[in-house]
Amino acid sequence: MIKISKEEFTKSYDALPDGIREAILADESVNMLWTIGEAHHLSEDRIGKVAGVIGYIILGLVHLEDLAKEIAIEADVDRRLAKEIAREIELKILNPVMPQLQQLYHHGSAGTVAPPAGTTAAPTTSPQPAIIKPV
Repeated sequence: MIKISKEEFTKSYDALPDGIREAILADESVNMLWTIGEAHHLSEDRIGKVAGVIGYIILGLVHLEDLAKEIAIEADVDRRLAKEIAREIELKILNPVMPQLQQLYHHGSAGTVAPPAGTTAAPTTSPQPAIIKPV
């Protein structure tokens, strides 16, 4: 997965349309991620890693087709489990914002996603998103 600095992450996140930011940070989305993670017996740390992958997809730094592969790598789970988790994330979290994401990152052929302007890959550690545990 491409790693970017915390400053680049923040800049890219701030450039997202309000609707995408609100939808992803909505209590429903956060609770759904925790529900999915707990249903698959993921630890808090692994759920946080999955949240990071989702963040990179939202920023256009990871393609949706690579969701399962990145979950397997980042959360250190087997590919079969990663595919199940990815399918649920797509259906329950990403589908509501998919039209906006496609409009934001679509540049020609179907499935082409480009990183937001001004972001560059840097060999740094990825910033971990704040993990908000549902109450």
